[in-house]
Amino acid sequence: MTRYFVGLDLGQAADYTAISAIEVRPTPYTVQHEDRDPETRRLRTVDTTFESIPLTHHVRHLERLPIGTPYPTQVARVKEIMA
Repeated sequence: MTRYFVGLDLGQAADYTAISAIEVRPTPYTVQHEDRDPETRRLRTVDTTFESIPLTHHVRHLERLPIGTPYPTQVARVKEIMA
């Protein structure tokens, strides 16, 4: 399952506001193991797919708003990004 994380560092009067959006995707991998068939009780090889801990993060958006941008404008910009 792909997940997105949005970070916001609100700037004050003399600071920039920074916005970032990161995409995180788990990497599926397959493991082979032996198991018994429930009907015949014979050993069989089974493939099971797992999703690993995300190995990479993709920066999808990075922005610095101008100093002095009013907070309502900053909120509107974050809404645009999240949409």
